[in-house]
Amino acid sequence: MAKNYLNNKDILHELELYHQTDVISQRLHKMIYLLCERIARQSIYYRYLSEKTTRSIDMSDNYIELIHEGYVNCLFKLKKFSMYKTNPFAYFTSVINNAFKDYFMKENKFERIKQMSQKDYENRFLLRYGFYPSNICYDEMEN
Repeated sequence: MAKNYLNNKDILHELELYHQTDVISQRLHKMIYLLCERIARQSIYYRYLSEKTTRSIDMSDNYIELIHEGYVNCLFKLKKFSMYKTNPFAYFTSVINNAFKDYFMKENKFERIKQMSQKDYENRFLLRYGFYPSNICYDEMEN
């Protein structure tokens, strides 16, 4: 590889080999994984992960999971890449960014469902034993 950590010429060469043989080379794997790691280090993703996790162990697990999400999406999109395009770096960067955004959207959705089910459980528990949940809980359940 050249002065930059990845360049279009090297990626295009590896993609040509892939399209000819339908086998992903070790070098192409490393290139895609390196691209995922570099994009995951961007402050927007790092900040979001640090806000969502409280322990450093969870953060590193989520960070690795995020990288793997982008990596797998790139592997799925290899076939769709047109060899007539001259900028695979931009193509895979956008694939990875979209994968990361989808990952965070799924995480947010799961978190909201978890919070709603917890509040619903608490309200059912209170009603079962003759207590009435406050109006604040009813307002939150309606939203």
